[in-house]
Amino acid sequence: MAWDLNTQGNCCGAPVADVPYLLMDFRRRLLNPIVGAAAAQFSRAGSGIYRGIDRVITQSPANMPDWESGPNGDVRGLLIESSATNLCWPSSDTTHANFSLTGVTSSAPAANSPDGGSNACILTEDTSTGTHRAQASIAATAGVTYIFTVYVRALNRTRVALFASGAAVTAGRTATFDLTAGTLANSSGVLRGAMIEAVDALGGGWYRIGMSLAPENTGTLNLFACGDDGTGLTYTGSGTGAFRTWGWDIRVGAFFGSHIPTTNAPAASASEFCSLSSVVAGFTSGSGTILVEAFAPRATASTDLTLLAIDDGTASNRHILRVNNSGLLRYAVGRAGVTQVGDINSAATAITGGLRFAAAIRYNASDFALCVNGSAPLTLASGTPPSAHNTITIGGASGGLTSWAAPISRVAMFSRAMNDAELQLLTAA
Repeated sequence: MAWDLNTQGNCCGAPVADVPYLLMDFRRRLLNPIVGAAAAQFSRAGSGIYRGIDRVITQSPANMPDWESGPNGDVRGLLIESSATNLCWPSSDTTHANFSLTGVTSSAPAANSPDGGSNACILTEDTSTGTHRAQASIAATAGVTYIFTVYVRALNRTRVALFASGAAVTAGRTATFDLTAGTLANSSGVLRGAMIEAVDALGGGWYRIGMSLAPENTGTLNLFACGDDGTGLTYTGSGTGAFRTWGWDIRVGAFFGSHIPTTNAPAASASEFCSLSSVVAGFTSGSGTILVEAFAPRATASTDLTLLAIDDGTASNRHILRVNNSGLLRYAVGRAGVTQVGDINSAATAITGGLRFAAAIRYNASDFALCVNGSAPLTLASGTPPSAHNTITIGGASGGLTSWAAPISRVAMFSRAMNDAELQLLTAA
């Protein structure tokens, strides 16, 4: 984005003359605004987990923000997630009786791991012909979306597949990953999504890989991490082919979220909340422009994930910006319980999971717009903005809607309703 402010709040190379009345830059790892009077409040009942600037998977204490970084150590922003439960335990010890091993042996959890410790296991294939895998199983419910992720690092087996089978699925599902290229090599079966992300792009070699699926039946769901020799999952093992695993995670959910460590039972993460007073912030209810920079979540189910909301504590008076599982960013407005803007969205508002984007909304009487990444704005020439408000919620909304589940970099609010060309300038890469 070309528009920026320096640390004194002065405009630097801005395509528009306006200076925001509120600017929050979470890349600076601050809840206090760079411009404006209202500091954000962050809360979470338990610990959180995120990737820090040292590229290590880190736990944070209760009520301390998660400042998520990229695999190169660049601070991406504030990570906000809803609660979830990891059903797989223990999450990093494949020698435990809860795991089944076929065609491999597992070391004790003593190898270097993404959390900076020595808690990873090494899976080494034998010389048998067949699959070479570690397996965890859960009792699954038909039609519910499950997400399976695990951290892996290639030793001399550089392709690893995630595989699902069992009574819960009518046919197996596979996602195979190339740990040399850092890519999804191929997939088969009906998946809700698959992901691979480098944990440390500066030489650590760890990746987090994942797949999501919705079983057709209620019953046992078996989830595997398997070696792949380039011809598929069934092959004659070399006796030395190996890869490391850590952080197995199986959950019900609408997004690929942060890993939840477990030891002797399933474990849940606490919901995270970040909000500030719209009154203290000086929110201009009649007209204005709001700019948000964030990374897109990896949505996998039909639940919308909420990026930003301004409301009075209810859905009756609300501006809300959220994404659906098709990756379409959507803007809606309600006033006194009546819909004014009914989810503006189109292919022009599509965002890609894991990638950065910028979005701006304009609101004014009979004049609303949504612009994403410099594309032509979607507009609506009807409706009235709500006048009642008290809260700005970042990465969520009043009423417990599902949170964003990806880093949010910046939020800026302007008192003027900018025109279409200005919205494009604000959001252009």
